[in-house]
Amino acid sequence: MEYSENLLGNVLKPSFEQKFDGFGVKLPVTTIKINSDGFRDKEYSIEKPNDTFRIVVLGDSITFGWGVNNDEIYTEILEEKLNSLNNGINYEVLNFGVPGYNTENEVEMFKVKGTKYNPDMIIIGFNQGDEMNLIKIREEIEKNKAKNPYLNNKSDEDIFRNKLLQKQLIEVHEKAYKKIIESAVNQSTSSKLKTINEYLYELKKIKIDTKVIIVTFDAGEDIEIIKNAANENNFYFIDMSEFLSNYKLGELTLHKIDGHPSPFQHKLVGNNLFNYLTKNNLIPTNIITPSENH
Repeated sequence: MEYSENLLGNVLKPSFEQKFDGFGVKLPVTTIKINSDGFRDKEYSIEKPNDTFRIVVLGDSITFGWGVNNDEIYTEILEEKLNSLNNGINYEVLNFGVPGYNTENEVEMFKVKGTKYNPDMIIIGFNQGDEMNLIKIREEIEKNKAKNPYLNNKSDEDIFRNKLLQKQLIEVHEKAYKKIIESAVNQSTSSKLKTINEYLYELKKIKIDTKVIIVTFDAGEDIEIIKNAANENNFYFIDMSEFLSNYKLGELTLHKIDGHPSPFQHKLVGNNLFNYLTKNNLIPTNIITPSENH
């Protein structure tokens, strides 16, 4: 299948492992493990085994698990909870989250890597501003880097090894995002809905018979837009922020500055997803194998 590199954006390095202590904000040290196909999860066979119900999860840094270990991510919590049903079905939840992705990137990721795993369900995470064009953001970042005397002509490796350069890069990113977000805020509701619908319809065309669950984490004022887009595409919709509002912010985030989910929030999300899927009978209790059809 053909795909556009500029739509896919940054990709994760296959078979990669690294200790991580935050970027700009000091966090507890965690370990990032990327599998051989370039997504943050254990190894899965491309061919789906018999008696297996497979879920592909698309998202950004929240789904990737920024600041938590692999086994603490909500996708792993969900997989563990599903398999605890012990009903003879093997449940697999594949985590295709990549930091910085928006909905356009996530749909492209599914085209490039997700389809070959033949999932029975797709879960896609939404946050406010996911309709933004990340190509424009990257262009703005590169333009600002070129103007910055500290960052101009510096390689990623140079920046990674220098705290001052990292700080400068954070400021460049913040400036670029602020400019694009201000532009997005001024975008009309109908225009946002049209953009999101285009991405979701593209996903629907790829896997027309697959259940799709839209999960919002921090959708802000866009919540009704995303909900309407999900309804128009006959996708299921969960507002996770409504559920999480019952807990204190300090319990839910990694740091007072870094608002990424804590292990506690990931556990809450995984458990809530499990409850939603089972309560609404979206998870099968048995799977008919090809041999049983004859």
